[in-house]
Amino acid sequence: MKKLLSLIGAGIISLCSCDLNTQNNNPNNNPNSNPNIQVVERIVQKPVDVSHVTIDNVLASENSLMMFSISNFRNTEMNVPINSSDYLRFKVQSHRIQNDSDMLNFVTYNHPQIKNIAEYLKNNFTEDPAETILEFVHKIVYNSTIESDREYVRYPIETLVERNGDCEDLTILAAALMKSIDIDVALVHIPGGIIDGKNVTGHMPLGVAGNYTGNYYEAEGKKYFYAETTGTHWAGRPSSWTIGQIPEEMKLRKARIFVVR
Repeated sequence: MKKLLSLIGAGIISLCSCDLNTQNNNPNNNPNSNPNIQVVERIVQKPVDVSHVTIDNVLASENSLMMFSISNFRNTEMNVPINSSDYLRFKVQSHRIQNDSDMLNFVTYNHPQIKNIAEYLKNNFTEDPAETILEFVHKIVYNSTIESDREYVRYPIETLVERNGDCEDLTILAAALMKSIDIDVALVHIPGGIIDGKNVTGHMPLGVAGNYTGNYYEAEGKKYFYAETTGTHWAGRPSSWTIGQIPEEMKLRKARIFVVR
């Protein structure tokens, strides 16, 4: 079955902090005390307004479409046309961050194309929308060596067009898609450093609020369940992580929680 998704660009955002707990099917389950939480001040960022980005008139006037295709997504082939001028507007913006909370500025969930994709996934598949979106993001290749400069962060439209990304790129895409259909999410920053005598790299999964079981962080009175957006190293072999599952090596790591608003 073939489906053509016709979609044709600004975002909003914020921050908070938390720590890993585990929830099972017991409704009386209480979060455990955990020393790995780091309290972070709340930061509220202004919306990203792509309509006022200065860009060369030739590029701005381009109306051509770039096709983003997902093959065999739940027995459906998805072909998503993305306006080239939208992509180029994001491409010429700054991709630098001064601190981790700046990544919230990249979660452009008010962008029409992001919202349309999310609504399509929500309305055309019977499974939980957040799980469906996570599976969709798993169709994009994870590449931890995609950039030598770790301070370069992509906008969701860029990740869709370029069909690959590192952990923050994939998590920002998933966060934008989910938040665009009113699913509460948070960026989970797990810093790197020396742990047990080993030098480990930082990581950024997603936190998803909802009726799930498994591992979660609690922030601002809500449980944000761990959602691993990486793991797809080959396009034909997507990751199978579900919401609430966490890689064993991440369970004891400190985390900072940035709630998207």
